[in-house]
Amino acid sequence: MKVNIHLSNSPNLLFKSIEFDSLKSILSLYSVLDLPFDDVYFTFNNQILNNNLSLDYYNIKENDIILLNYRIKGGGFNDFLSFIKKHWLFVIIGFIIALSPIISLRLGLIPITASLLKVIFDQSFEKIGVYLATHFGKYTLYNRFKFIFNIFKFFIFILVVYVSITFPIMILCLIMKGQFILDDPLKMCSPLNAAFITGLVLTTLYVLIYSFYRGFTRILDYFKSLFSDTQYGQSTVVPLTESFKKGYDKAKYAAAYINPITGIYFTYLDKFADFVMVSLQTFIDMGCSKTTQSEFGKELSSNIKSIQSKDESRKIQIPTSSKPQIECCSSDNFERIANLLFNFINNTQNTLLLKNNEMYSPAIITNIALYEYAINDSNQQFINSRIQQLEGQLRDFSLANNQVYVPTNQGSFNAILKILFVHTICNVFTLAQNTSSTIHEMGNVYDVVDIMKAGSATGQTMSFFYFICVVALFFCGLFDVY
Repeated sequence: MKVNIHLSNSPNLLFKSIEFDSLKSILSLYSVLDLPFDDVYFTFNNQILNNNLSLDYYNIKENDIILLNYRIKGGGFNDFLSFIKKHWLFVIIGFIIALSPIISLRLGLIPITASLLKVIFDQSFEKIGVYLATHFGKYTLYNRFKFIFNIFKFFIFILVVYVSITFPIMILCLIMKGQFILDDPLKMCSPLNAAFITGLVLTTLYVLIYSFYRGFTRILDYFKSLFSDTQYGQSTVVPLTESFKKGYDKAKYAAAYINPITGIYFTYLDKFADFVMVSLQTFIDMGCSKTTQSEFGKELSSNIKSIQSKDESRKIQIPTSSKPQIECCSSDNFERIANLLFNFINNTQNTLLLKNNEMYSPAIITNIALYEYAINDSNQQFINSRIQQLEGQLRDFSLANNQVYVPTNQGSFNAILKILFVHTICNVFTLAQNTSSTIHEMGNVYDVVDIMKAGSATGQTMSFFYFICVVALFFCGLFDVY
């Protein structure tokens, strides 16, 4: 049948008249008219035509008029300035979001977030799997789902990385084209395509670098195992590989330690992990029982001194014999533990011990976290005064040692500590000494810190590439490249 194509800005002017099969998809019109798909679209009776449908679907008859519309791409320097004048607040917030990964990538929080999500999924799946196995005898189904979830954790990691990198870039690209997230999707194809491709490339690079930091030692272990059964391997290859592995473990984060900013961050992570390990071990050794201040102080002091010869492969030891216990995860028990730690910190001899072992700040942050979990209506005023006192001690200590003071409720350490420290205490005792705690799921404490270090070291490199991409996308959008 014959259809007439008119331009939307001149509906009375004939653009082209063609013979076209009404049962063919509208997508075929683009090739017949030799028009680029990304630049134009068709409308009929003020309705945008779906390219996958036919003219017959829209009841278009012989000699009916179809309007040809050119897509408004936006962009360009003048358009960008006009958009800034109208939506200056959105532009400022958008640029802050777009530049935020330069900092967040360096902190190493992306992989730790992915690991925590993996723990949540694992624990949820475990409950479902146990229910299926015990109530319905679906052991095979349980094992199959378990295999799928073991693979799924890698997709969680990649997805978190992709979203963390791509979303800020998408905001930037939309701003450069003068568009909002909720605008017409047909007008967003070009900026979204640029953002998604850039995000995919940066995510691939991030995963490769992070895998090298975290997985290269495993490759060396596998290589070493190939030669461990032969005399030549035992005498030559295995010792050389082991020596190289130890050297690599010490040197892989050397650049980050040399950096003035990340060096302080990494050193603090080491000490933070040390105190988490010794304090967790102390509470587990003592049991959820009403111990005296002297018993608690003696045990914690002993564990702090023993950390000087730490073995980073060790895990928290779960006691085999149970003591008379109280409700471990209750507000009262957390207040009791927090008070024991508070008195320990404020003992002159113990303060010196903590400072000499560079654990004073981690101890205060741990104490504040415990107090926050203990707050209820009856003790709120008392605990708030204790938290204020501890914050003051942390601030004074930081200023006295020329360190940057960050209130614990504004930093990421306290949130992570609540999960790694407080949740672990609940798991160990409430679940009848079940070793399937959060730290055991994510690895031992030092392994968790290594996840953050690997993420931060990867972020050092990725933040540079990310900044280059942001600058490139800014100018490409400014000059209407995409």
